[in-house]
Amino acid sequence: MEELIRLQSDVRSQISRGLVNFKKSPKERLSEAYCQTRLENLEQKWESFINNHAAIVRQADSDNELYKLYADEDIYENTEDTYIEFKSVLRFALSKLCPPVSSESGKSVNVTASNGNSNAVKLPKICIPQFSGKYSEWQTFKDMFTSLIHGNDSLGNVEKLHYLKGYVTGEAEQLIRQIPVSADNYVHAWTLLNERFNNKKYMSNCIIKRLLSQRNLSNEVSSGLKDLIDTTTDCLDGLRNLNIDVSNWDILVIHILSLKLDPETKKQWELHVSSNVSSDCLPTYEQFKCFITQRYRALEFIEPNKYHKNVNVDNNQGKLKTFHVLKQNCVYCDQEHKINYCSQFMKQSVDDRRDFVRQKRLCFNCLRLGHLARDCKNNTRCKICRRLHNTLLHLAGSSSSSSASSETKNKITERSGRSGEDREQGSSAAVVDCTLTEQAVGGEGNITSCFLAETGKQVLLATAVVKVEANNGKRQSVRALLDQGSQASFVTESTVQLLGLKKSRAKNVISGLGGNKKVITNSTVVINLHSRVDPKIKLSVKAYVLSKITSFLPIKKVVDLKELDLTGIILADPEYHTPNKIDMLLGADVYGQVLQDGFRKSIPGGVIAQATSLGWIISGTVTDLKKQSNSMVVMHSLVEDNETLKKRVWKLESEQKKRNERWMYQEEMKCEELYRNKVKKTGR
Repeated sequence: MEELIRLQSDVRSQISRGLVNFKKSPKERLSEAYCQTRLENLEQKWESFINNHAAIVRQADSDNELYKLYADEDIYENTEDTYIEFKSVLRFALSKLCPPVSSESGKSVNVTASNGNSNAVKLPKICIPQFSGKYSEWQTFKDMFTSLIHGNDSLGNVEKLHYLKGYVTGEAEQLIRQIPVSADNYVHAWTLLNERFNNKKYMSNCIIKRLLSQRNLSNEVSSGLKDLIDTTTDCLDGLRNLNIDVSNWDILVIHILSLKLDPETKKQWELHVSSNVSSDCLPTYEQFKCFITQRYRALEFIEPNKYHKNVNVDNNQGKLKTFHVLKQNCVYCDQEHKINYCSQFMKQSVDDRRDFVRQKRLCFNCLRLGHLARDCKNNTRCKICRRLHNTLLHLAGSSSSSSASSETKNKITERSGRSGEDREQGSSAAVVDCTLTEQAVGGEGNITSCFLAETGKQVLLATAVVKVEANNGKRQSVRALLDQGSQASFVTESTVQLLGLKKSRAKNVISGLGGNKKVITNSTVVINLHSRVDPKIKLSVKAYVLSKITSFLPIKKVVDLKELDLTGIILADPEYHTPNKIDMLLGADVYGQVLQDGFRKSIPGGVIAQATSLGWIISGTVTDLKKQSNSMVVMHSLVEDNETLKKRVWKLESEQKKRNERWMYQEEMKCEELYRNKVKKTGR
């Protein structure tokens, strides 16, 4: 049962990651073959998921805790929703790449060579692109439709109107949707579209804006020069299509493009003009275009030797470093894959896997040779208990809520090739009390985080549903966790991708409970947050981007609080008692801004309701004797800046050097002793 549930979680994460990665795929990759392969891969994963689910149901027992957890988290329903969404996205992409061609719908026009030769080449069908209502697409659509349909005398007005309605979508389709299909209405429909979208001023403004907003080139790269000249030519052609005379714009266009060139190319252009153009004449755009074309062709010939070398020069030390990629086979089955993905290794029991790792002297965390778990630089941890070992080596019944003193006391280090992992304990204490005190770098003082958890009770954390602005201006609902114990705010990577927000580079270290488990974030975003209760409330929040903030909150569903009076108030999170994902974490900087006067407390005193500008938030301890849980969620984080990160890296390197000097493998000691006794230097 445990192995099947673990496989289900892995397949579920693969489908979710596949959906996210496909949405981020560049347009150049979205070919028909790529989308079709993605669809076939998705179907295989879904078939495997259904088979595993059927096996779990067959083995299910009403008293089995693992099956209860599997059912409570709605893993099947959530995965099915993700599968349907992914499959819909793939089918939509395929429909755009290869739209159905039908002679009855009139969506294509046949052009064949009719010169009386029976062996004439059959040319492909000419497809008119659909017009979605964007002003920038109107001119292209108008020219194509006019030449093939509107100006075709062999077609009647009824057929032309039928074609016209079939080629428009979005706003344009709504504009002529209610017009009946008749011969008299075609001219009226075509006139409506022209009056609405033939906005010459707007289209010319968009083209000029695109011309002026091209990026500046910092160094001489062929791709940058090629994009610069292609975009400029395309903009000038677009202005000519609008009957705008650009014949006298050469000197202005050259001046604009010269400001965007890199220093070396600009220097070469000025030398070229001085030697080839008379001082009494002005250079033309064709001369500038010819120069840039010759320039990027020369760079395309030079760049492979310049940028594709396997030798990297260190500017600080003047040394040459050569990097080699070594391909390693699986240690268990000797196939071309890592042991983490070895199906034969996964079929073994956990005890057999652990014995094999000890025998081969692999790292208990990353399952690689050459180091122990305590020296492993891989940031991954066990996905079940978050300890320093691989998930495939997790023992059933181990607890992640052992006290800090018990972990330190029971930690073992096997220096003769065995892994230095923590000994997991199956029993959990009735009351756990842990305190972290960490001296912050830069004189910020001590930061302390305390928590208390009791068996048979569950702690509700304050959550709220808020509205955030996406890149397109629309507002999306996300679920946020309000944490007064966090010095910063955070947001998940999936939420940033959903909103289309622009990320800024900012590398920082986030410290949590225990001090030794750190997460590095590489970017930040600015989020405009609106209250769902009061639309006038708007906050601008700087959030650090993380792949995941926490697990579902609450851990298990809580019965509605009858002892707390919630009449007459609007909750910030109406589904506070139902487990759901957390998209954002709002730290103490936001908590102080949204807090308002208003406080309610339950009769036993375990649960409180606090008024905020986002609505009333619920938090406190709820007694649930039917459903006991050993899991705890502690939200506490400290964000360290780049200087702190550098100091930590230097400290880790110095400690690593001391450990290397203090202890070596037995084989390394033998080699060292053999070298000292047998090798002598006689000359060069």
